[in-house]
Amino acid sequence: MVHDSAGAIAVGARPFLIAFNVNLKSSDVSVARAIARVVRARHGGLPFVKALGFELSTRGLVQVSMNLVNYEGTGMAQAYEAVKGEAARMGVEVFSTEIVGLVPEKALDREAEYFRKLENLTEDKILENRLKACE
Repeated sequence: MVHDSAGAIAVGARPFLIAFNVNLKSSDVSVARAIARVVRARHGGLPFVKALGFELSTRGLVQVSMNLVNYEGTGMAQAYEAVKGEAARMGVEVFSTEIVGLVPEKALDREAEYFRKLENLTEDKILENRLKACE
């Protein structure tokens, strides 16, 4: 209900979104787009995954860029394995992975293959570490 003189406030919440990318040893953007189509939830792929394929022309690579909108439903390891499997089926290898922005500590699997391929992960990209630094 809206108050006549005070107005209204709306609050919403969603699970933490993780921007997770898998870079492929290919310059053919159609490969990344085809893999993205297979892994995204909208086309019957992994639940809670939004994915697009991009060209990284300055690096001579292509990227499957994913938003994991509920990492507890589909985590980075599962998304990585799906992309890796589709890439292998197409004769392409994974070059590296990356996380864009912050990531909750419990979302990280430091034993998983994707973790060993992460580019530029620093401790200040971990959400809890960033929050502690603000105290």
